[in-house]
Amino acid sequence: MLYAGGDLAKLLRCYSRDYPAGRMKRRGRHTIAILAVSTTFVACMRMIPYSPKLSVPIETIHQRIHKVCLEPLRINVRIDDVESRRQSFEGQMEEQLRRAGFEVAPGEALEEVRRRVRAEEGGFYNPHTGRRDEDRYRLIQRRELDEVHRVLGCDGVLTAAIVAVTAPFGKGQIRWDGYSAGYGGEYQGWTGALSLHVRLYDLSGDEMLFSAGGIQPLSSVRRGSFESYFEHADPSDLLANEYTNLRAIHFALQPLISR
Repeated sequence: MLYAGGDLAKLLRCYSRDYPAGRMKRRGRHTIAILAVSTTFVACMRMIPYSPKLSVPIETIHQRIHKVCLEPLRINVRIDDVESRRQSFEGQMEEQLRRAGFEVAPGEALEEVRRRVRAEEGGFYNPHTGRRDEDRYRLIQRRELDEVHRVLGCDGVLTAAIVAVTAPFGKGQIRWDGYSAGYGGEYQGWTGALSLHVRLYDLSGDEMLFSAGGIQPLSSVRRGSFESYFEHADPSDLLANEYTNLRAIHFALQPLISR
């Protein structure tokens, strides 16, 4: 058995602690190597297929959605220079949507509408219990969406998040969420990776579309003196490649921008 340290756990914000870690095995032999980067690291990984999920036909989306409010990008990993990379992703997403014929209201405008509505309504948390009042939350959310349409003219809201997922590899390739590259040599298994997840909601708050685009693996397989092992990606390299970032944005938005 081969175990790697848990330094990469510090890069991620996770929500549960019961997800298995990465694993690799050499084809044709019984040697197994497990990447135990700690339960904290692997907790927020999920296996997501590349195929987009459409709740309505894409033709309906194109007929109904002409202007989208783009929520501020959520980056659920800890990286260097996060604000600069967030702005880069948001700018590229906005540009691709505009090229496809959509009007786009930026995240700042959407957040301003939300802040105003919540200030006027007084919030949705119970002051006695500290818990969210679900009835008030739905009421305020409904008013927010009404104001988004009235003030900004949006027909839908597009959310985007960069998340950690699991990615399978084998036969010298790693593939997930539209991403494919050489990886792992003669080994096969799965490891951590980053993906861009996008969701489109209509003004009733119903999800119309979910799609994803793979960005980059969080590790590479290296040969040691006796066994191969996983090597963590350097934090400064996360989301630093403009080409792979743009490719992930294209894959994630492809259902919307391909007409």
